[in-house]
Formats: sequence, C-alpha cells, structure tokens
Amino acid sequence: MLMIKKIAAAAALLAAAPAFAAIQGVTNTQLDGELYFNVFDQVNFVSYTKDLGTMASLFKTNGDGNEAGYKISFNLTGDANWTSFVALTKPANLVWNVLGNVVSGGNKPGFVKLYTTVKVGDEAIVPTWTNQLFSAGISTATVGQFLANVNDTGTHGVKGTAPNYATNGSSVNKLADDANSYFGTSVGERFNGRAPFSNSNAVGESSTFTLVTRSSLTNNLVNVNVDPFANSKYDGKWTFASTANGMVLDYNLPAVPEPSSYALLLAGLMGVGFVVRRRNQA
Repeated sequence: MLMIKKIAAAAALLAAAPAFAAIQGVTNTQLDGELYFNVFDQVNFVSYTKDLGTMASLFKTNGDGNEAGYKISFNLTGDANWTSFVALTKPANLVWNVLGNVVSGGNKPGFVKLYTTVKVGDEAIVPTWTNQLFSAGISTATVGQFLANVNDTGTHGVKGTAPNYATNGSSVNKLADDANSYFGTSVGERFNGRAPFSNSNAVGESSTFTLVTRSSLTNNLVNVNVDPFANSKYDGKWTFASTANGMVLDYNLPAVPEPSSYALLLAGLMGVGFVVRRRNQA
C-alpha cells in the first residue's frame, strides 16, 4: 500500500511539472524538437521568438495525413515581448516562420530533422536541397547555436541557470545586443545561406509546412527527403495575420469530407436543379 502511494505521489509530481522548458532541439542529445515561431525585421535587425510548447513529432502525428483535419492557434495578445517588438519595428519589414529541428544523428537518414514553413512560390525548390548543404544548415553550429543563445533571453529562461527555464516563453532579440540570439544571424530565411528556398513569408500570407531529412548516409550530393504536411485532399498551412482578436498564428489542415457528405451534396444540387427547371417550365 505504501509503495502504491509513493508511485501515485511520483506520478502527481510529474503531472504537475512543466511539460516544456527552453525550446528543445538545441543539442545532439535531444531526439525530438519543439516548434518555435519567429518574426523578424531585417531592416532594423530585431527578431521575436516564441516557444509554441508543441513537440514536433506530436505535431506531425496530428497535423500531417490527418483525414479528420487538425487546427491549432496561438494569440500574441498580452505578450509583453510582442508589444516591445512591435514598438521597435515596421509592419512592412516583417517576415515570419515556424520551425522545429533535431540536430542529433549525424548523417544518418531520418535522424537530423527540420520542420519548416516555406515561402509562397518556393515549394518546388525545397526538394533540390542537397544532403551536404542540409547538414551544414541544420546543425549545432547554426540552428543549435541560435536556440542555445535565444533560450537564455526573454522569458525563455535565465542565462546560466539551465535547465530552470520558464515554460513556453518568448523574447525580443537585437543584432546589436547579441548576434547569435538574433534570428537573422545564425539561421535567417535560408538557414545561414545553406538552403535554396526561403522559410519566411510576409504577415498576412499563408505557408505550407514541410519535414526535411537527409536521404543518404554517405552521398552528400543527392537531394534530401521532403515530406509536406497534407492529407489526401488538402495541404496543411500556417497563417500569421491580424484578426479581430489581435495578431494570431494558426495552423489549419482541413478535414476531408466523407463519401456520404459528397453524396448528400450531390443530391442537394440535383434537387436545386430540379426546382429551377420546374420553375422555368412554369
């Protein structure tokens, strides 16, 4: 009985503990990444980064191939860091992206992972990325370095006090203050210049979402594996836009109608056509 109580108490402590801390995906020991959101102004050299609190592998389970559809939304209203960021930037200069990464696994196919939004019009370019340039762009020296530095800023955590980071925090980072926590330096729109496509779109635009991994252990010159988020009918898309409720980031993979739904729709259209025809005859 005492052992059961101890197990129950331990389970309660685990349940009460924060599910996430700093943005995961920083080191080569973390086997899963966490999604994070960036908005940056490349004219004033300021970026905003938000921890979305969603593990990349779980998001893929829910948001890719789901015939029932999947939606998730994040509202920036009330985030003091977002308010500070807006005061330092101009709307016309802003671009945004959603990323997630795993830097563990070296050159083994399927181990190092990048989850990324894609600039509208660049979708066909993503599969032209070579394994060599992918590995150079998604590593501890690029995205890993960015996350390691940004996790010590804002409400992500307290510098030098790992792992006691705040849960799902955010930050404003200036190039002038710290080059490696400013998104445009270590990562940027093209993963430090290593990617043939851009990961960012203007505010108000929607973006597809894609998982990219290496395709070969030894051949660096062949192209990467690309797995766009979609179901049998629709693409999953992120959108960051101004709404009646403030600035909102959302992901939407529409549900695929069941065959019975199509049958009802067809029957309805046929019924409308019949009524119109009768009226015309009258």
